[in-house]
Amino acid sequence: MRTRKSLAAGTLLAALFGSTACATYNPQRIDNLATAECRDQMLQGIEQMLVGNKEAPQVARTLAVSALDQMGQEIPNTPRPNSHLAADLRVLTTNAKVGSSSGTVYEIHADLSHQGCALRVTSNGFFIGPTYSLPACTCEPAQD
Repeated sequence: MRTRKSLAAGTLLAALFGSTACATYNPQRIDNLATAECRDQMLQGIEQMLVGNKEAPQVARTLAVSALDQMGQEIPNTPRPNSHLAADLRVLTTNAKVGSSSGTVYEIHADLSHQGCALRVTSNGFFIGPTYSLPACTCEPAQD
């Protein structure tokens, strides 16, 4: 009987960890990334999350600036690369991928949380910390 309870508890625990470890999200586009308030929140959030993942503050700052530059270059309603079909027009997701000198590659993107627009950082498919709320940013669902 004790073995069954231990097995059931272990299975439940594994299911809980499995459901929280996998990177599932609702990708969003940040429509007002060009505004100072939104950019400042994004920069602060990325830095904070990377420092929380043991990146040096200077490295986190450099990666955050690089990520924001990438995100700022995305243009909504542009064709998919190498496509000439009108059907391939889409709204891009605001996201970026940056690599640290430690060898860690971070994927940074907007996510929709119950509080609105949020910042999500993943590495190797695992979330880095909780989401970071972005009240100054306006998110709209991506259509990939």
